[in-house]
Amino acid sequence: MTSQAGPSGSKAPNIAVFSSEVSTALETTQELQDNVHKLLHMFTEWNSHESEESLVRVKEKIKDIQSCQSKIEKISAAFPKFPETKPVALGNAGLISLDPGEDKSTVYQDILDAYSWVKKLNCDASNALKSLKRKYPEPEVFPFKTKKDDNMFLLKLLPVLQGQNPDVIISIGDKRVPCLKVIIKGILSAIIIFNGCYLDRVIVRSDSEDIKNDKCLDSWTPSKFIVFRKVTNNCQAALLKFYSPVHCSRAAKDFVKWLSSYKGLFTEHCEHCHKILKIETEEGYLLPPCWRDTLSYKPYHSTCR
Repeated sequence: MTSQAGPSGSKAPNIAVFSSEVSTALETTQELQDNVHKLLHMFTEWNSHESEESLVRVKEKIKDIQSCQSKIEKISAAFPKFPETKPVALGNAGLISLDPGEDKSTVYQDILDAYSWVKKLNCDASNALKSLKRKYPEPEVFPFKTKKDDNMFLLKLLPVLQGQNPDVIISIGDKRVPCLKVIIKGILSAIIIFNGCYLDRVIVRSDSEDIKNDKCLDSWTPSKFIVFRKVTNNCQAALLKFYSPVHCSRAAKDFVKWLSSYKGLFTEHCEHCHKILKIETEEGYLLPPCWRDTLSYKPYHSTCR
């Protein structure tokens, strides 16, 4: 069938030619129906005395029927073929496929792709969880503790941490929130927040900023000093390094030991540039070495790491 290029570059059918071919197909179908009816009528009025003449007429009528059939097949072969679509249960989203303008957009196909991707993701996540449970028994990996259990965990951990770090003061920050407060006198005050038995986040301020408002520990307000905001970011990065989903006590011990190395924050020289103060911000502020190596605990500027 004759076609012409559409605006998007794809070929679209010529409406006039398409309409003409449909009309021709209908006329040919009607002609085929008449020829078949006449052929059957010939058989009903078969005359044995004129058998040869009747046979000739039957053959001619059969040829007419074959000609009409061939013509219809040629016209139908020229009609455009539409792709077959398989129905997918997507609830109300399936109604998008009924939109007459759906063939001009890819919304429905995008929904199908997203549905397939999410389904595959759920399958992969289930397999990963099964592998994780085989490697780490569920009671150890997922110990869903109550608040009472959280406090008991910190109370047992507190004397161990204080014994390993005698230069710092460690206490329970707030009984209503599972957290530890680590104070290095004259330097900083850090609040370590726990999620169950796991390290969650940390905030560092100067020891002079450690003030309770309405008898509630402030664990969100950042320090007003740039140096302690920098230390907070570094501590949060180190916390991710020491985090362990299995050995919660060891993770807390290692992190507090690393945090206690900040007792020389304003006096220790950088191991790389051998300076105490160095420009570390775009505004040109001088800062001391605010990073401590997680293995050697040696001080470094952020730009000297």
